[in-house]
Amino acid sequence: MSEMVYYNGYCISDFYQVAGVERPMASKTNVVEEMEGRDGIRIVGSSVSQNTAKVYLVVGGGSADRREAVRNLCSMIYSKEPAQLAFSSDNGLYYMATLDGEVPFTEHVRSGLWELSFVTEDPFLIGFERRVTVPSGGTATVFVHGTYPAPIRVSGTVQGAGANTLWGLRLDEGDYTRLRTGSTSDREVVIDSDRRYASVAGALVLPTLDSDWLELAPGQHTIRNDVGTGASVVTWQERWL
Repeated sequence: MSEMVYYNGYCISDFYQVAGVERPMASKTNVVEEMEGRDGIRIVGSSVSQNTAKVYLVVGGGSADRREAVRNLCSMIYSKEPAQLAFSSDNGLYYMATLDGEVPFTEHVRSGLWELSFVTEDPFLIGFERRVTVPSGGTATVFVHGTYPAPIRVSGTVQGAGANTLWGLRLDEGDYTRLRTGSTSDREVVIDSDRRYASVAGALVLPTLDSDWLELAPGQHTIRNDVGTGASVVTWQERWL
């Protein structure tokens, strides 16, 4: 059975024959510096880059049929924003991707071949969204699937504590994120570690200087409300390289 391809809410393979797909692994780029007085280099940082997925489609029929097929395909794949790109062999995982560059179309007597290139927004596949409620003053234990760390999103109605009216969460009794709520009364808080965004009562705020934008590596973790009171919901999406 050929690969099923889904993009922007359409099952592309319902309309066109998939001749092949290419999904290279994400590339890793190291930041290096030369060391004076010694051989070699020192690696001071690294990043994982997005990749390009290619889809090859075949359409039959005469010239007029193929031109109509071109128009129909354009309505499916030309999106202004990145959309979900999924392949059946990835078992429900997907990329956020957008069409990139030219779309070569090779016409033969009885068929035509497209080469579609999609640039991915991130280097990883995205899986299911998970969530857990961290009780007021309590701890939640979670297990994170995937192969790549997942930033968390926090939302809840909370109350700051102490003179600095702080509220926050601590991960695995180590790194934490804390906000100054400005009041010991109920305040709606949002923390988005992926977008580096935090708000209190709808107003943009910065976490305290000693805070971290928390993310969950694959495996088991504990998340504790260690400052202030009020339950919160923590969500994350699985990520797979």
